[in-house]
Amino acid sequence: MLTQLTPQQIEAHWDELKEGIRSSLPPTARSDDEGMLTVYTGLMSDALQGWVLIDDTSKEIVGVLTTAVLTEFGSGAKFLLIYSLYGHQAILSQTWQSMLVDLSLFAESKKCLKIVAYTIHKGLFSMVQKRLPDAEEQHCIIIPVHAGG
Repeated sequence: MLTQLTPQQIEAHWDELKEGIRSSLPPTARSDDEGMLTVYTGLMSDALQGWVLIDDTSKEIVGVLTTAVLTEFGSGAKFLLIYSLYGHQAILSQTWQSMLVDLSLFAESKKCLKIVAYTIHKGLFSMVQKRLPDAEEQHCIIIPVHAGG
């Protein structure tokens, strides 16, 4: 089960949330203190949404994720970006499935056409594709820019 956090919950638990978010940021993000302050500001203003993933059986928090509703600049299509996803422990398949259903409902309510996520975990796409055969795998190339280089 996925539960969206309120700004008050984010503020009260920011120290615990911050390190999980920091460790799972997308490859394009800054993870230094200034970058994390920007993430915090985004969560407090709803530019980013904060969520906890709760195991359906044990009712324990097993993960934290952040999302952002974005507009693709070329076509104007809206999509939901899973900005970060951190698991505190192994996450069961049915919990993943429940999370995807909840995210789909949220994305649909925001008029998003797709959900997009970055991952370095090769098995994650296979798991998603088993549940959602229409899921597409794309590859993202990250090229560092070095001054003077």
